[in-house]
Amino acid sequence: MEKTKSERFAALHILTGRTVFLTIIGNTQCGGAIPYQQLIYSGWNGCKLTDLVFPSLLFAVGNAIEYVPFAC
Repeated sequence: MEKTKSERFAALHILTGRTVFLTIIGNTQCGGAIPYQQLIYSGWNGCKLTDLVFPSLLFAVGNAIEYVPFAC
């Protein structure tokens, strides 16, 4: 049985890392400090940086599924 070379894509790892970083920063803002305006969830109308965190994580996971070797 031959060893296959692990195919890891740096761009996918960078996207996932940035998404996790934004999740942590967006959800753990200090209680007494004034939060950054970009990290506040928007109301009914509009779209801000924190509103794009979960969709970008789903995009990264969806792309990563393509490269998972299945044992079937």
